[in-house]
Amino acid sequence: MNSDSANLQALIDGCKNGDKVCQRKVYEQLYNQMLGVSLRYMGNMDDAKDVLHEGFIKVFTNMNKYSDDGSFIGWVKKIISNTAIDEIRRLSNSKTRTDSDLIENKSFELEEENYNWFEDNNVTPDRIQEEIQNLSPAYRTVFNMYVIEGYTHIEIADYLNISVGASKSNLSKAKARLKETLTNLIEKVNS
Repeated sequence: MNSDSANLQALIDGCKNGDKVCQRKVYEQLYNQMLGVSLRYMGNMDDAKDVLHEGFIKVFTNMNKYSDDGSFIGWVKKIISNTAIDEIRRLSNSKTRTDSDLIENKSFELEEENYNWFEDNNVTPDRIQEEIQNLSPAYRTVFNMYVIEGYTHIEIADYLNISVGASKSNLSKAKARLKETLTNLIEKVNS
């Protein structure tokens, strides 16, 4: 075990024992990374920070449930993601709706060549993230759960209390919206 792993394990053990100093250190070490996770789901920084703080409370309250055999950062990330999803669900009265203003048959597959296309046209990852933030909550939630977090449509449907078809539709529409927005951006830059 290297010194970083040993230090992290010592902090985890301290958190499991309710040590406030260890909790603070874990919070400080993971703050920026987990804020990024929260921000992917929430529409603005204030909401993302609220979710982040609520998520960390859950992390420290449930430390004894962490089994030490998986990635601690992955475990924390899952809690932050779930806290954000719960907040979105709460805000939308447990019903994620689709937006009817998008064309159904547009698609945008996030494959390697598409990422290269964005890079070739000077669209930065930060700009892509900004456009993801501009998606409606329904689209942003499904997009993040499927593309970023790796949930299946069945898991998303179950978690958000929507149909599998609605999950697939929201993902398709999110991709279409992103492609349309980013294509328009590139056209402006290149004209």
